[in-house]
Amino acid sequence: MYVDFRKNSFLKKPIRAGTIEETTPIQRNFFETLRAACIAAGGEEDVEEEEAEEIEKEVVEKPRTIMDPQFNRYTIGAAGAVLLLAIVLRFLMSPGNPEPATTFEVSPIDFEYLGKRINQFEGQMKTIQKTLDDILAALQDKVE
Repeated sequence: MYVDFRKNSFLKKPIRAGTIEETTPIQRNFFETLRAACIAAGGEEDVEEEEAEEIEKEVVEKPRTIMDPQFNRYTIGAAGAVLLLAIVLRFLMSPGNPEPATTFEVSPIDFEYLGKRINQFEGQMKTIQKTLDDILAALQDKVE
């Protein structure tokens, strides 16, 4: 005998334990009545009392329900869904690249390019300096 719970309840374990405790004497009495009827009908009495009690303990200690396999499947599915949701939310709420790179790598090609750019800049600065010198010379000529 067992109690089939359709929904989870925090009273599930106490109700099950109470049901087992209250129905065990009735089930034992029913077993003994059936056993006596089977012996009276010509059955053999070679089943030992200890074996009968072990079978009875297995039935009483772990009642089987129809919902057990489904409950386990749904529990695993729900846990997987929660885990997947947490991963998706973490991905969606991540700031991308929160920390700048702490290492700076420069290849020889980069040094070469940087050297060329410095040379171009020096050429432009010389041109600008020459233009400024020409402007200053022209201004001095006008002043004199």
